Amino acid sequence: MKLGWEIIVQDIAPSLRAVIARELIENYGLTQMEAAKLMGISQPAISQYLRRIRGKNEKIFSDGEITNEVKRIAALIYDKKNRDEINNEFINLCRQVAKKNFNVTLF
Repeated sequence: MKLGWEIIVQDIAPSLRAVIARELIENYGLTQMEAAKLMGISQPAISQYLRRIRGKNEKIFSDGEITNEVKRIAALIYDKKNRDEINNEFINLCRQVAKKNFNVTLF
């Protein structure tokens, strides 16, 4: 049995990062390298997200409410807003997805 945070680390967070990476590249015109730098991850990770090698939870990609939140977070990242604010928004979204799609409530 996976614990709630294991689900987030192994499934939810990578899928959300994949959607954020795609948003930054497709809608903000960033290169993989630029998106990686803004997100604080490597360019190869971005490549894997785009090719759906990592972060491939279809529930997350097809949920309009989650997609709207991802777009908002991507805008914060692109605008280089406060890192703590972005982290808090990302964590809250992970909790929302965990509760909605996995029936897991995290404090």
